[in-house]
Amino acid sequence: MQPSNLPIANEIVLKRLVDELIPGDGCWPSASEVGVHGLVLLRLSGDRPSRAIELLATALEPASEGLLNAASERRISAVRQFEEANPVLFDKIYTAALLAYYEMPGVVEAIRAGGRPYSTFPHADGYPMPAFDLERDTPTHGRGRYLRTEDVVPLDLSSIDLGSATTERWGMKR
Repeated sequence: MQPSNLPIANEIVLKRLVDELIPGDGCWPSASEVGVHGLVLLRLSGDRPSRAIELLATALEPASEGLLNAASERRISAVRQFEEANPVLFDKIYTAALLAYYEMPGVVEAIRAGGRPYSTFPHADGYPMPAFDLERDTPTHGRGRYLRTEDVVPLDLSSIDLGSATTERWGMKR
């Protein structure tokens, strides 16, 4: 089975899901307008597309009615319910959607049209950066402070038991 064999109803639900995550506006295309839903499915499927399609269709089923609803609140509620019911899958979809979106040629052009340099492969050439100028680059907004490199001192971490202290949960719900 090919990734394009996702049943049409589920493809529409997946399009609506990625559009709730990245809705677009007059200047920016929505996620489905640039084909993010297809790349999300491709990235989720790996070497077992038929199994991924089956799992995705099953996971999206409870959210489908809300996502297909015209009312914005219903769609947002459906996305929240999907996230709570399938946090690992939701995180994979969300991450894949964001990565795919900012790689799409139409989005790259929208970013560039706003006057920002943007490359889908910045590691090859990097971004142009002028040399640091102390007078120009020292913050003037009054928040924080500038510390010269030679004035930096190590933090005393002796009170933290780094040998056994571990983070149990990352993110907002910790």
